[in-house]
Amino acid sequence: MKTAAGWDWSLPAGSTPAPHTGFSTWSSKRFSPLVTIRGVFMAWKRLAPKEGVVDFSPILDEIASNKAMGLETGLHLMNAERQYVPDWIVEKYHPPVIDAIPLQANQPWRMSFVPPWHPAVMAEWEKLLAALARSGIPQRADIIYAYLNGLGASRGEELFL
Repeated sequence: MKTAAGWDWSLPAGSTPAPHTGFSTWSSKRFSPLVTIRGVFMAWKRLAPKEGVVDFSPILDEIASNKAMGLETGLHLMNAERQYVPDWIVEKYHPPVIDAIPLQANQPWRMSFVPPWHPAVMAEWEKLLAALARSGIPQRADIIYAYLNGLGASRGEELFL
């Protein structure tokens, strides 16, 4: 198929599309069969609500929900915005909580961060990741990708600090 003079977007003869292609969504509904992946945002505090407690059932529940809709899962682990960090970590280690300066006065959202490079915060995060690796969840065929959010929700605020 030619789309414009000199442009050819067709696949070579004998080629087939790669698996896991299609559109992705973050919605809880599948609006089209072309949507094949649903991204799941998972707060660290949901997975480690208390010191010494790790619970991956929220991830497993989301995977099961996606599977019921015929979708594969993309996992977004949210770990540095204050709202996602377990309260017990802030209470126990007293890391700084940094308010991001708004880019403009009418900016509708405000953000606070717990620096992930704080030694105790990093150590606790690494414990969670090690437990996640041992759980077998990252090895599942229906997990298409995992994204470890750093300093925000991917609105460019990574550069605020």
